[in-house]
Amino acid sequence: MKFLVFYLFLTTSVLANSFSASIVHINGEVEIHHQGEWYPLEMEDWVGTGDIIRTGKKSLLILRFPDKGIMRVQENTEVQIASLVERIKEESLGETSLILKSGHLLINVINKKKEPNMKVKTRHASLSVRGTKFFVGHDEHTWASVSEGEVHVEHLKNEDHQDALIPGHGMVIHEDKLTHPQQYDWVKDLNYEAHKKHQHNSSNWKNEVDKKKKDWQRDEEQWKEKKEKWDRYLAAYEKKMEDWKEERDAFIERRAEFESIRKQVKDKILKLRPLKQKIKQQHQDARNRLESLQQRLKQDPSLKAQLSKEIEDLKVEVNRLFDEKKEIGARIKELKKEKRSMQKEFNVEKNVRNKKKNRVQAITKKKKVLEQKRKNQN
Repeated sequence: MKFLVFYLFLTTSVLANSFSASIVHINGEVEIHHQGEWYPLEMEDWVGTGDIIRTGKKSLLILRFPDKGIMRVQENTEVQIASLVERIKEESLGETSLILKSGHLLINVINKKKEPNMKVKTRHASLSVRGTKFFVGHDEHTWASVSEGEVHVEHLKNEDHQDALIPGHGMVIHEDKLTHPQQYDWVKDLNYEAHKKHQHNSSNWKNEVDKKKKDWQRDEEQWKEKKEKWDRYLAAYEKKMEDWKEERDAFIERRAEFESIRKQVKDKILKLRPLKQKIKQQHQDARNRLESLQQRLKQDPSLKAQLSKEIEDLKVEVNRLFDEKKEIGARIKELKKEKRSMQKEFNVEKNVRNKKKNRVQAITKKKKVLEQKRKNQN
């Protein structure tokens, strides 16, 4: 059984790099909803397609997606990972799709080719990203701003309400309309580096928006230029998706295997957590009963003959439950230690593979340079 758990952790650690988001930093109360259950998220966990993340007050989570994009999930936020970008042979296919139900996200997308591989939806809007650092928040309205790159904003109820959000600009999406994208102080003040471990300050932004916001009016010339460019990117990307069909099919099959392994791992870990809590409660109850009997005996020594056997039995029970609780805690600790060790080994192997790859690329580049020199000499 121990070997099976070890194998599952090892296999999943290797696969997780491609099929799930990894946890960079976690602080405070953070929960994950996976396959019908809510449970506390820990550094050793993985976040995959279909999972819902929920952060509490003064809590923070930083995730890294398979394509190295980073997302900072602020306090009091709930977001679902509807899909994850596919990382196949150093290429990104498909898209990371998020459903923001409440709260705030800071996202840094690694997308030099401007391909459509990130989308965020709220109750009011759909935001499609073209390689950027951006912010999106949702309460009674949707808030968005961009530091680098571009975001295509589309109102979900008014399909003709679409616009381009460019660097330095922010906008608010109401239930029935957009506001005009423009410069705000709150947009400048945000720290868009998603890997930074702090909360953003948004105390005065709503007052500023109420004072400065304008009715939406699209810059048609700019919009036409952006739309034509995005359509070119999309056409090229769809062609790329067709060319990679066989690789994608194989990837999706392997990802299904990963999800199966992930479920087995999750089930084993989750069985230990409530069991430990149950034994802990039983141990405390037995201790309380023992203390109560000892107190009665102290108050009335004449009960010694009547209570002595029950007290001795409870002492045995208290010691047994303590040992069982300790054993389960040690098993959980051992599993976490093994997982960290295996992840470390995998990272070492990954670094070795990267070094080999870099050497091959360097040799190939050198060959090309030598061939070019020979051609020039001839």
